[in-house]
Amino acid sequence: MNARFARLGVALCLLLVLGLSMTVRWRLLSVPLERDEGEYAYMAQLINEGVPPYLEAYNMKLPGTYAAYALSLRCFGDDAEGIRIGLVLASAASVLLLFLLAQPLVGEAAALAAAAVYATLSLSPSVQGLFAHATHFVVLFALAGLVVLAQALRSGRALQLLAAGALLGLSILMKQNGVFFAALGLLQLAWSEAHARPRQVRRAAARIGWLALGVALPLVATGLLVLQSGAWPRFWFWVVSYGMAYASQVPLASALGQLRGMATPLVTDTPVLDVLALAGLAVASAEAWRARRPGFVLPFALVSAAAVCPSFWFRPHYFILLLPAASLLAATALRAMHLRLARALGAPASAALAVALVAFGAGQAVYQHRVVLLEASPIEVSRLLYDLNPFPESIEVAAYLREHTAPSERIAVIGSEPQLYFYADRRAATGYLYTYPLMEPQPFARQMQREMIGEIEGAQPAYVVLVAITSSWLARPDSDLLISDWTRRFLREHYKRVGVVEIRNDFGPSEYTWGEAAASHRARWPNQLQVWKRKG
Repeated sequence: MNARFARLGVALCLLLVLGLSMTVRWRLLSVPLERDEGEYAYMAQLINEGVPPYLEAYNMKLPGTYAAYALSLRCFGDDAEGIRIGLVLASAASVLLLFLLAQPLVGEAAALAAAAVYATLSLSPSVQGLFAHATHFVVLFALAGLVVLAQALRSGRALQLLAAGALLGLSILMKQNGVFFAALGLLQLAWSEAHARPRQVRRAAARIGWLALGVALPLVATGLLVLQSGAWPRFWFWVVSYGMAYASQVPLASALGQLRGMATPLVTDTPVLDVLALAGLAVASAEAWRARRPGFVLPFALVSAAAVCPSFWFRPHYFILLLPAASLLAATALRAMHLRLARALGAPASAALAVALVAFGAGQAVYQHRVVLLEASPIEVSRLLYDLNPFPESIEVAAYLREHTAPSERIAVIGSEPQLYFYADRRAATGYLYTYPLMEPQPFARQMQREMIGEIEGAQPAYVVLVAITSSWLARPDSDLLISDWTRRFLREHYKRVGVVEIRNDFGPSEYTWGEAAASHRARWPNQLQVWKRKG
């Protein structure tokens, strides 16, 4: 009876954790899309219209997250809210999966703590957790694959191994970083087979083969679909050739400084939970040393840390990949603390102390970001987290473009604001959704600029949006400025300015000037979106 009540209490607490985290996300469904979300949303829009990835829009990411967005748009509405509802459900599923993964490792109570810690950390603005980045979907499928793999290790069933591999393969499709979690699954299975008694080489090879086949299936299927669509050359260039050039841009010395700068807010925002995770790392290391076997928790932490680092670019949302492992480490520390203190204080008092510690750490983390999570409006949240980036303004600019163009007409955005295409529901005149690659010190920069120029000139878009905002370009002293020189000449010869949106440095309301007044308007603020209409 006591065990039944304990399980009921754990289930109710898990529902409470899910309910609270989903409520916070639901409040902020209508926060304006940021750039990555805009890219995924536009690509998803094309997919839902029957256009395969890489034909009309290019990026170095694998297409899994585009497909996830396409599904969200079909199921929940063709707008930002539909995308965020998909994120709400994906995040809730990740919390549940982490609980299931942790349960056999640390017990039900500590698994609940892991779920609560992850639900809290994944909401943090420090990792841009409120936005539907690809890393959320990597985590979702990686956790699902590892949960099914844990069951397959106990049952030995080939179909479970195949399913676990397919889920891990889908995590790679969401973003290439998922390959680390697939490698963890393969290594875990290989270790298990190597230490099985009696050792059976043929059985071990068959089981590893089933798991590897599962990992390969989504990747091979995607490759075949891309090949069939005729987009293979473009896919190969962006995902492999440019992807390698992008990944090799950051030297190790710069990477360490960037890592320190990005990781500092994570530590200062959630100190209690971070201390628990570090203590869990020490406990897991000690347990692995005593047992002379790595177990799961320590390799999971190391692989998760490696998944953040492959290109030496440390964007805040990359650290979402580390959060499940950090949460499991915190649960490991709580379990060890409970076992030690239970002897001195008794089990009820020890358990109460562990609950209080998790509640305090989670409460402190939420309080630290209470304005964003609980108080600010969606527009205010965008401005608080993304400063003067034109994400709120994109909605009104896109509405203007939608009202003044036919569905068959194309528009061009010269800058890195792909959310404009999605909001306007108009096809892009160029496959270049970002101008960042054009400004990077990589060997394809000038080739890319010429291709973008040729695509825009050939499409003759009805409208062009010129983004005069530094963060939309990130030009460097050594950047090739061919496209900047061309843009000035091209707009002057073929277009007239019909809109100016100024984003005020003092965070006052943005100023909009439309129609004939825009042609001669003298801007007072440097951050602008300019809308140009084709002459004649």
